[in-house]
Amino acid sequence: MSNPSIRLCTTDHEQLRLRLQLADQTRAANGSFSNLKAGIERAEVVPDEALPITVARIGSVVSLRDLESGETDDYELCLPEQATPEEGRISVLAPLGLAVLGNAEGDAIASESPGGVRRLRIMKVGG
Repeated sequence: MSNPSIRLCTTDHEQLRLRLQLADQTRAANGSFSNLKAGIERAEVVPDEALPITVARIGSVVSLRDLESGETDDYELCLPEQATPEEGRISVLAPLGLAVLGNAEGDAIASESPGGVRRLRIMKVGG
């Protein structure tokens, strides 16, 4: 359901690459980091100003529609230390954040959740 590659702006790519290096150095490479590493490796990296505004990046507010229930929720993608899920701020290292990051409006994605895999569509990306 996910696109085979994602698009990341240079700034986001660099921030995430540095986090991976730190994780490798501290041996804290868990599932989130291995998923992030796979995403970064398959990403198309473009200059910040060339990334379309319809592509989710760190700081984007995304509107997601659950393809089974039809329910729509808004989330802001952020770095882990800024995440407050109860306020709709999700980490780019959380399963949902990883699934959304680098994808665009209209893309269908799948994300692991405690209740199983959620199938979602990105309805809108804003800043």
